[in-house]
Amino acid sequence: MGQQKMDAKVTEQKQEGHRKPITLLDQAVQLPLKERIKALPPEKRWPLTAGLTAVSLNSAMVGLICNSYFRRMCMLRGKGIILSMLPLVGACGVTSQAVWQVSIVNPLVSGKLLGCPLCAELRGGLVNFSLGALYPLILAAPINGAMAVMYRTIEVPLFSKKATPQEFLQFWVKKLRYFKVQFATIAIFQTLIGMYLAGKQFEVITLLQKPTEKRIETQT
Repeated sequence: MGQQKMDAKVTEQKQEGHRKPITLLDQAVQLPLKERIKALPPEKRWPLTAGLTAVSLNSAMVGLICNSYFRRMCMLRGKGIILSMLPLVGACGVTSQAVWQVSIVNPLVSGKLLGCPLCAELRGGLVNFSLGALYPLILAAPINGAMAVMYRTIEVPLFSKKATPQEFLQFWVKKLRYFKVQFATIAIFQTLIGMYLAGKQFEVITLLQKPTEKRIETQT
């Protein structure tokens, strides 16, 4: 009997070891809904299956663009490329994916907060503008400023010399004046992408919830 119990425990441990890790989609979508997502054709289910990846890669790409601009402004050239690139790509990608999951996907699945397509699109545009355009820009400035101080390429207020917050702000405003058009283009693009993706996700969730609603009506 003791040997059989030991064998049963070993079998259970092996089965647990072979289980797949829980993903963000598994946490957000309940099992019946997830099965219906898999049953959809690829051209219809992509907003939920690939949407988070698209948001993450999109934000990481903008982080690279902002990093490249600030590196030129700080005259870093080939110095510390990896040190300035990795934090931006990692932070922008991971943060955008997590916030999109919490603020867009989860409310859509629960159906409690985003009950209309316009609400979903507006929130998607705001989230993608904030984390896909504004956040990489704000994050790139101090990272490359610190790199400039470390490699002594330029003097940055508050980093390499004493200065007031107003002087610090004026310094970065002057640096950004050549990036206005590019940033405006990125901001508009990211906002439109966020609105489009959130609208598509709303359509997919609505499509998947219709059969459930019909079954409930027939049962009552």
